[in-house]
Amino acid sequence: MEILAEPVRSTKKRELWSFGVAASLAGFYFITSLYIASRRPLWFDEILTVMYARIPGAATIWRAVFHTDPWEPATPYLAFHFAGATFGTGQLGIRVISAITLSVGLLITFDCARRSTDGLHGLIAIAFLTCSGLPFYGYEARCYGMYFMCAAAAFWIWTHARNSRREAVAFGFAVFLACCLHPYAALCLLPFGLADLAQQDANRRWPVSYKFLAGFLGASVGIGTLTIQLPAVLLAPTGFSVPRPAFGSLQNTYSELFPSGVLLLVLCAIWTALFSKTSPGNLSVLRPMATPAERAGWLFFLFPLAGLALTNPVTHASPPRYFLGMLPGVAVALACLIWRATNAVIHMRKVNLVAMGILTLFATVGIARQIKTMRAPELIDPYGQLGQTREFLKLEENLVWQDGREFIVWNGPGLYLTAKQYSKFSERYIFLRPDDEHERAQVWNRILDWAEYAPVKIWPMKDLAAQIGRAAVVEPMPSTVAAMQKMGFEVSIRYTRPVRIVYFIPSTKRQLLRSAT
Repeated sequence: MEILAEPVRSTKKRELWSFGVAASLAGFYFITSLYIASRRPLWFDEILTVMYARIPGAATIWRAVFHTDPWEPATPYLAFHFAGATFGTGQLGIRVISAITLSVGLLITFDCARRSTDGLHGLIAIAFLTCSGLPFYGYEARCYGMYFMCAAAAFWIWTHARNSRREAVAFGFAVFLACCLHPYAALCLLPFGLADLAQQDANRRWPVSYKFLAGFLGASVGIGTLTIQLPAVLLAPTGFSVPRPAFGSLQNTYSELFPSGVLLLVLCAIWTALFSKTSPGNLSVLRPMATPAERAGWLFFLFPLAGLALTNPVTHASPPRYFLGMLPGVAVALACLIWRATNAVIHMRKVNLVAMGILTLFATVGIARQIKTMRAPELIDPYGQLGQTREFLKLEENLVWQDGREFIVWNGPGLYLTAKQYSKFSERYIFLRPDDEHERAQVWNRILDWAEYAPVKIWPMKDLAAQIGRAAVVEPMPSTVAAMQKMGFEVSIRYTRPVRIVYFIPSTKRQLLRSAT
């Protein structure tokens, strides 16, 4: 005989403690994210965020994005601009909004899982998120913390709000905000739509619910808002610099979002097996049914697949961080599965013991990783850029004091922004404008265009020739070397690491001709 039933949920009094633990976990990641943010140097993309946030006026920010980097949505920069007015745009202040939205998103996910299971399994959901790649974006001055929070809010409204028009408007607004922050948030509609079609409801007039229709409308308006930048995108010389997505990149996406995910699940299975009960003969087996939240949550594993199929022809980019919107659904689904599985195969008095063990495992791994990051936040170095910057800044004083170079001229983006951010001699930094228009676009048009919105000093080639004895040139392009040689200068390499730094000196042959004259 087989019994279909729902596991027994905890009473409200027994769940009160879980709210305190959830708040403590969210508070821990908020405080530690602020600590890491205060000690971690800004890197290239974050410095761009600071530059946009410091531009006065929302309209000017939007125009600057159109002009300098139309591939990026302007909405996140507007959010950082208004947050910067409160918290500042320094190393810590610009990252506060990411820490806040990460913590709020964790609490929303906890409450979503708690309502589908109980408080203890709600904590498992929040602890599982801390084992993913999510905590990194709590101390990163980019849009992904806000994106995660809006995705969590949309999932909560979908699974626990009624299918009324008011809740549909709320869901559509959450999807709209998420799409304004990152256009890949529109892919959330695929798992929602599939879950909606799978759910049988005789009272519905449409094949899908009001909430899905409102979400589709919200995503359409959000994406439509971003298409204002389409003319600038079409005129932009280059697009995304990240690799073109392929099926091989899917494995990297899942492994980066869920590091050690397989190992953690194996340990959970072993722990559960230790407390499993046997069912010889025809003993009754409790087999609870999947909740709507679990069904929708597992479908979020389709998120990267949808990104590969639908966005590949348009953006040619699918890095793992674009799919952070899948994390709330997957975390809730895992918590629901653990809740059902433990109630099905474990004696009722040991259910909480097994759940506590899994919670302890997830929380310990997440907290240990966060503490490890806290011990050396300055070592967080995307693409090795900050390490190169530190090495360059050590050479900078030799250029200025020993060699008497009054100008440090940059011929490409390279380390320009990070070095300028932390240099003692940033007022000496000059960006060289190539004479060739095609090469100017290839170098990096954004830096050249920033002169209108930020204090960027730009020289044409003739100014470099005029100040050649007082300038050190960082990473000169081959065409720059050729142009200077044509004007009668030779290259003297001063340093080769971490970047190539050269001095241009008058050609010996040209000097001899002048002497003969």
